Amino acid sequence: MATIIIFSALTTFIVLLLVYRLVTREEAAVNVRITKYVEAASPKVSAASWDSLSKSWLGIVRYLSNFVGSSAKSKYFNMKLMQAAIPLRGSEFFVIVLMLSIGIGLVGFIVTKGNLAAGIGFGLLTYLVSHVYLNMKIKQRLKAFDHQLGETLELMSNALRSGHSFLQTVDMVSKEMTPPISQEFGRMLKEMNLGAPTEIALANLTKRVESNDLDLAVTAINIQRQVGGNLAEIMDNIAATIKSRHMMKREIQTLTAQGRISGWIIGVIPFALGMFIWISNPGYIQPLFTDPLGKMFVGYGLFSQFVGIVILKRIIDIEM
Repeated sequence: MATIIIFSALTTFIVLLLVYRLVTREEAAVNVRITKYVEAASPKVSAASWDSLSKSWLGIVRYLSNFVGSSAKSKYFNMKLMQAAIPLRGSEFFVIVLMLSIGIGLVGFIVTKGNLAAGIGFGLLTYLVSHVYLNMKIKQRLKAFDHQLGETLELMSNALRSGHSFLQTVDMVSKEMTPPISQEFGRMLKEMNLGAPTEIALANLTKRVESNDLDLAVTAINIQRQVGGNLAEIMDNIAATIKSRHMMKREIQTLTAQGRISGWIIGVIPFALGMFIWISNPGYIQPLFTDPLGKMFVGYGLFSQFVGIVILKRIIDIEM
């Protein structure tokens, strides 16, 4: 049994290292870090053998990803990974998530001494956590993009006033601004250099970055290209509008901070209190999970918690 647990844990650990290696894509830097880690942690293992093991796992993932390369889930992950700026193919990410889910589910099955439901639960939880992590990365990147957009439009406006073309202003943004906006404008510049019309490149940009502020800017640029007008002045107006919206959002977040904190407290207190009672006096709270009436009360409480959190979130979440 101990051998199986060690093997499952080792497999999961290797898959996690594989995820790290695939995401970085910096072969030389990764090899240096792996060599230092191996020499410090286990001098008996050579860097060459470790690199060989890593490449074999990469080969397995890429081989398995060929079977799901054209699936709908793979295409869904392709767009999500592009939005999160994670340098993986959707099929590779899907295979890695499946391998992690199976590995951690197996570990949970063994640790719980053959509880199949627990093993499946651990696997499903790992699969859900991967989605949550991906969505968090997308939201973080979108937030950073929105904060840079106003300054970027001002830069483009000044460049247009100084006589630069639209293509040159895009090139300037890709070189002078910081990620993520420089990365997205760099992709748009490559599409335009390869012959894609400006409208198509802008449409692809809005698909990659699902930002309302960017949609506003792109719509104004497309209208100006069709009917004419002073594009620099239009960008100045949009930049001022975007900055005003961000200022108002910050004010709203300040005014609704008390409601958000109250929601967190209300949501956490029942679980914290239940955990405290379970640790201090397990026999007192155990009937809630063994008696049919107690199970009904627990289910009703969880449902009420969910409804209350949803209602409170709808109250404090003001869309602009």
